Amino acid sequence: MRFFIGLVLVVAAAGCTAGQHGSDDVRKAYLPKAGERYEDSRNILLTNGWEAIKATCSERVICFEYPELATYLDKKESCGMFRKGSDSMKVCITAVPDDLLVDSVSVGHE
Repeated sequence: MRFFIGLVLVVAAAGCTAGQHGSDDVRKAYLPKAGERYEDSRNILLTNGWEAIKATCSERVICFEYPELATYLDKKESCGMFRKGSDSMKVCITAVPDDLLVDSVSVGHE
């Protein structure tokens, strides 16, 4: 099962895009960087007050061990969503053997 999920992630993560559209506070704060371990980046975000947004699992949305992380088959991306106040952050990942790496990050402001 883990191999299948990893294979789906490698294919699906190619659809993620990076952007910088959040508030000044978000752009000045820690942003995960491509190649960092997802677990490490996630822990830093949670420590800095970001809230993980639980993914809604379905036949087309495959969820993972982290409640916010899912592969969206229709969008061909594997990402986790976070919120802090009116700011949001999407962290997309790439699966490698026995790990998940940050692929891209986009931020937004409501």
